[in-house]
Amino acid sequence: MLKKLFFRLAAVSLGFFMVFLLIEAGLRLWAPSWLETRMKSFNFENDLRSFGTDLHWPVEEKDGFYLKFIPGSRFRVNHYEFDHEVHINAWGGRRTPFCQEGNESFVIPFLGDSFTFGIGVRDDETFVNLLSAEMKKCFLNLGMSGAALDYQIQLIKRRHDELGNPRLYVFNLFMGNDLSPSVNEKQEKPRIENLELLTKKEHRSWDNFILTVNYFFYHVDFLPKSYALQYIRAKLIALINQARMRKGSAVFADSIYGVMERSQEPSLREWIHGKIASLARLAEEKGFEVFILMIPDGHQVSDGLFRERARYYGIPVDQYDRELPNRVLADELEKAGIPYLDLLPCMRQYERAELLKSQGENLYYLQDNHLTPLGHRVVADCAIGPLRKWYEEKGV
Repeated sequence: MLKKLFFRLAAVSLGFFMVFLLIEAGLRLWAPSWLETRMKSFNFENDLRSFGTDLHWPVEEKDGFYLKFIPGSRFRVNHYEFDHEVHINAWGGRRTPFCQEGNESFVIPFLGDSFTFGIGVRDDETFVNLLSAEMKKCFLNLGMSGAALDYQIQLIKRRHDELGNPRLYVFNLFMGNDLSPSVNEKQEKPRIENLELLTKKEHRSWDNFILTVNYFFYHVDFLPKSYALQYIRAKLIALINQARMRKGSAVFADSIYGVMERSQEPSLREWIHGKIASLARLAEEKGFEVFILMIPDGHQVSDGLFRERARYYGIPVDQYDRELPNRVLADELEKAGIPYLDLLPCMRQYERAELLKSQGENLYYLQDNHLTPLGHRVVADCAIGPLRKWYEEKGV
């Protein structure tokens, strides 16, 4: 009896396995475009366990607030798609020309998150470095991973005197999440990312369970390589999102979708208005001028990526406005009289250029989503004119 049961179970298991192999082969030959886009974003030449993290970066903190990197330190930043060494100058920021000694009489701090810091590129490839070299000024790269707008305001309050009371500051805001209230208000200090922690969370809710299963499908050995498993994963996410939309709950998707949702415009506008007002008051109190640089998310720049990712997550494209966060921020900055540059139109022109496509180059890494070396060069090219004009108008 047991022997027959064993053979039946074995036969059923073998049947399921053969069906799975047929589905896997079929999807590899005739994968839908959204799945092909997703699979192309995986790069497994490196060990999966070497996924980049800022968990052990050398930072100096006070009362739980991350002030700066330890001056003179250096460390590696690695990911599936890049591997490079970072050097920190005497100011506690990433190395740039003309900002090495820590006693320069005139500095212009560039505040921002990992896009400003330059995850994915060498010291001399960051757009801050490129702009500094072109204008021959001490542009101090104070980018810190996870440093959203709230953090940047707090950093000025804590370091303005130490930095020599700078007359000019450049705020570099990544549209993907720097304007997200949920990101800003959870962290007075930058978020330290450690994806392994997802597997250690207590399953207090259905959401945590979904996140853990998602981690399992995304990072465990061979699973991300399977077209069939990733297809099933995508369909489950789409079903979950459809159910959550019917309930009015937030969907599981990239963070940029949270600030592109049309229905969120009133709350987004109210939140941005409050933060820009706080920044304007601080600038008046400390006596400095501000320039805002808007760095777009890859989903905003690339038409194809936006459509394919929306299909992947099973969310309707017409509910999202890719220019919404930029437009709302621009409105509030104009009301406050703060000069700014929205890089989105310029970067879209580069992204759509036939030369760029023919060379197979990208402005953003496929999986990591940070700017590539080309992306940093494009940011610098787009920003140099308006930034130089602003600098000269200030008479410094």
